[in-house]
Amino acid sequence: MKRIILMAAVALMALPVAAQTVGEAFPSYIQVNGRAEKEIAPDEFYLSVVIDERDSKGKLSVESQQRDMIA
Repeated sequence: MKRIILMAAVALMALPVAAQTVGEAFPSYIQVNGRAEKEIAPDEFYLSVVIDERDSKGKLSVESQQRDMIA
């Protein structure tokens, strides 16, 4: 009698353990790759101009380079 009660108790304790098993090792998923582009009109832009003198035969002064750039 003790043996039957002990086996029933062990069987009842084992039921919750079996309820915790995972159905699938890797669940289903969808992999998506995408790309989007949007053209915009800029409100502001920045311009940087650097003028320097070179040490060569056709040397131009900074002043003449500035005049040529403005004209």
